[in-house]
Amino acid sequence: MSHLSPELSAVVAELGWRERLNTANEAELIVGDYARGYLILRLDQEIQVAQRSLRGGPSLKLRTNDVAAAEKFVAFYAARLLRFRRNQPDRSVPVDTSAIVSPFTLVADEFRCALTWDASWADFGVGNEFAAAQFAQYGRGDVGDTLVQILS
Repeated sequence: MSHLSPELSAVVAELGWRERLNTANEAELIVGDYARGYLILRLDQEIQVAQRSLRGGPSLKLRTNDVAAAEKFVAFYAARLLRFRRNQPDRSVPVDTSAIVSPFTLVADEFRCALTWDASWADFGVGNEFAAAQFAQYGRGDVGDTLVQILS
């Protein structure tokens, strides 16, 4: 049984990733393979998405109260990886940070690069304003829209 949207589950399968509930904590969904992937933790008041790491613990990347936002974040990165694996040429929406409009707000300095919107926060890492700008464009529709825009 899939815990993700059908569109995202198809991308996960094509990447050779799996989705499974952590048997020790059923609020934690693990999406990925032995080297890459995400942990999606459903808490009472929020959902957290952490990127899995080979060394050390997972790195928190998103906090939200919106299930769709959590899936769009994972879909954004999974679809970009799938384009690479399919040997598709790089294609992206404009990465100019001035294109970021409400409800998204970019917070970038020498310590962070994050987007905030509604009650959500997403970390893109220092110097990755281009990725934040892309997510602000791709993250406007539903999960299927995000995947279609990146993979088409």
